Amino acid sequence: VDLPAPEAQLVAYAVKLTRDPASITESDVQALRDVGFDDLDIVDANAQCAHLNYVNRVAMGLGIHSIGDPDVPAYDAIPT
Repeated sequence: VDLPAPEAQLVAYAVKLTRDPASITESDVQALRDVGFDDLDIVDANAQCAHLNYVNRVAMGLGIHSIGDPDVPAYDAIPT
């Protein structure tokens, strides 16, 4: 997917925060600033990512699997 630089940098940050949160450094935060995010934007993105990771881990850890409407177009993008 070809995203504009700000969105691509935000996705890279969220992926890194999800997969290896201990590896986040000041340079990761600065990279977000360099493409136009201010500190409040970065805190918000971090909080959103952390919250979704937490909720998903709680649900998966309890064996909760939601069954959604199979007619939602977004489901077509999920690899099987």
